[in-house]
Amino acid sequence: KVSVLRDTVKNELPEEISFKFSSGAEDFSVAELRTIENILGKSKSFAQWQQMFSQELPVLKRDYSTGKLSFLRMPEFVLLRDFCRLELIQIRLAILHKNKKQAMISIERMNYVYQHLSRDKILISGLVLIAIEKIRLAGVEQLLNSGFLTAEELFKFKADIEKRLADFPEFHRQYIHGEGTFTTDVTQMIAHGQNVESSEDEPDNFIPAMYPYRWLAPAVWYTMTRSRET
Repeated sequence: KVSVLRDTVKNELPEEISFKFSSGAEDFSVAELRTIENILGKSKSFAQWQQMFSQELPVLKRDYSTGKLSFLRMPEFVLLRDFCRLELIQIRLAILHKNKKQAMISIERMNYVYQHLSRDKILISGLVLIAIEKIRLAGVEQLLNSGFLTAEELFKFKADIEKRLADFPEFHRQYIHGEGTFTTDVTQMIAHGQNVESSEDEPDNFIPAMYPYRWLAPAVWYTMTRSRET
């Protein structure tokens, strides 16, 4: 459902702005911001998207069974990033209108995205989390430059950033552990073979076992055997 909303919102934007947004650009002119504001302000899809992200996001169900880790589908990461980039535009617009309350609401929506990703302890989630945090911090920086924030709000942002910095070493440890689990799963799949489930409209594939032919790559065989022994 979110994917449909995202596609609808992007299609509502003029082609040149949509292309610029898709390419990752953030240097929109004031005129372009006004155009985006006029379109998104009337967009029911964007309003619905914002409403969905104005609360704690649900934990997505994934199958972490052996042999399936390397084929997890995670399309939500692009949706989360695009949403935060749209919210950064909303912050710029709010500052133009001197609407601090609206800018803070956009920051809070991005906080929900951060909390959602911080629960997902796989490496790709961590990379997306870092990218989204950079977007959020860009919004915070714009708020700082606006001069709208009170001393209390400044200290709150400071404490929040310090907490996130303190959390990252543990996140990193868990990401590395998860990556090791994924690597082990791939190794077992290559060594002993694996049925790979495809989409509904495609037949399943089979990866043949390579362990019986390990003598074809003695250097790899030796290295992996040594790693297993240690």
